[in-house]
Amino acid sequence: METPAPNPPRDNTFRKRHRLTKRKEFQAVFSAKARASMGAVTIFTKPNECDHARLGLSVGRRVGTAVVRSRVKRLFREAFRLTRADLPGSYDFVVSVRADDALTLERCIDILLACARKSHDIWQRRARRAQREEPAP
Repeated sequence: METPAPNPPRDNTFRKRHRLTKRKEFQAVFSAKARASMGAVTIFTKPNECDHARLGLSVGRRVGTAVVRSRVKRLFREAFRLTRADLPGSYDFVVSVRADDALTLERCIDILLACARKSHDIWQRRARRAQREEPAP
């Protein structure tokens, strides 16, 4: 009798280390003042010291009932999980949703990738500006 093959490693999981969980972490991302928007979704970013991206979600009551808010959060968690390898750099992302404009998983993926690229460009410009302003010894 042959033993079943072991399960393949799951690298697409959304583990705790990929989440922003503390208020202090959210405040640090908000205070970095780097954001990109598409429609009713704004994504705030800040480079982190980890070797991977992390996600935080902020979905207010104006979006809708608890069922609607939970669905929006599930969609963005899934979009993050599926696109984590394609995200540029190592950033903390906070997704803030102001209204539910018929979001689908494909739309969430598009928003996440586009805003991540915009934010990455913002941080690269800031780094170049800081290098230029740094006095040479």
